[in-house]
Amino acid sequence: MSSKSAAKAKKTLKRTTRKAGTQVAPVGQISQPCPLQQKHFIRVVVTDETGQPVNDAKPKIVGGGTTIDAAPLDDNGQFDTGKTLDGTAPVEISFPTLYNCDWRPSDLGEAAPVGNGSLPAIADGDCVLSVAAAQGYRSYKDIWQAPENDTLKTDRPSPGSLVVGDVLKAPDSKDKKVTKAVDAEWTFIVKSLKKPKLRIIIVDKERKALEDCEWTLSGIASETGKTGADGLIEVLDIDPAAKDATLKVKPPQPAPVQPAPPQPVAPVPDPPPYPMAIKPDDFKDEAPDTKDLTLPFEFVLKIGSLPAHKHKTGVTARMRNYGFLTADDATDDQITAGVKAYQREIEKKDTPTGAFADIQEDLETRHTKA
Repeated sequence: MSSKSAAKAKKTLKRTTRKAGTQVAPVGQISQPCPLQQKHFIRVVVTDETGQPVNDAKPKIVGGGTTIDAAPLDDNGQFDTGKTLDGTAPVEISFPTLYNCDWRPSDLGEAAPVGNGSLPAIADGDCVLSVAAAQGYRSYKDIWQAPENDTLKTDRPSPGSLVVGDVLKAPDSKDKKVTKAVDAEWTFIVKSLKKPKLRIIIVDKERKALEDCEWTLSGIASETGKTGADGLIEVLDIDPAAKDATLKVKPPQPAPVQPAPPQPVAPVPDPPPYPMAIKPDDFKDEAPDTKDLTLPFEFVLKIGSLPAHKHKTGVTARMRNYGFLTADDATDDQITAGVKAYQREIEKKDTPTGAFADIQEDLETRHTKA
């Protein structure tokens, strides 16, 4: 096509499109609307009460055209959706596997737990810590701090010492949800998982701490060590569901008894005097054999089975641990005799009463709070 023909065709096209009301952009400047809609994100950060990352809690995120169940948290306790969410509407965040009392947004204060549900009655070996772990609470305080348990706590002051048949109230809701804006980072506080610890004090027959005893624990953990000056054995992070353990203790080797230096023997007159003089040294025993004193002894531990000290069974259990009772099913006469012995030997009372209620608080202080 000649240059004149091309120019004529261009003028014809221009007149035609102008008549039709259509504008044609110059070549190289044609623009079209983008078919992609702008996307949004939200970042969830989970920590415990001290600010340490938590990665074993799985949030659920609903909104922006998507649902993310059990969002995986990284080692820093974070999950980022990336720019995958539609629209700017807030999204809904929840932790479906956690009780409401176990988590909260960082911009809200912690709410007091409400005991709106009953737990199974306490069985032998149960305590608040083991029950809370079995029911899926992250902290035993979820149960223990519910005001509905305040009456029970007057006679059960320790969460580790309950009585068979006790019934606790506990929060039972897992329906909490919060809404948060997109294109932002939000922090949530989840209660930390803390395992209980076991503390045992080894004493001698005079209730004095035994130092430097070798010990081995099995059943709930495999631990070994030596007691310190306070006779303490402490094992951290035990399984809260554990109910039985075996403790073997070997006392320290007694210091050897040094024999007395030989004394010169005076010559015996002839004939010897009558009656013969009594010499105390002639009647001294030889150095005692201490071999049997270092043989290991073994305890079978019933974890969680120590009843509250304000209950009769709690008093008798502590008396057995302290050596004032030997039978698990002691009779009333045996208990009375044991209490009197405790009052005379420990409390230094000249007129013991024999009433177990009279030694409850003193026994608890020496046995548990030492």
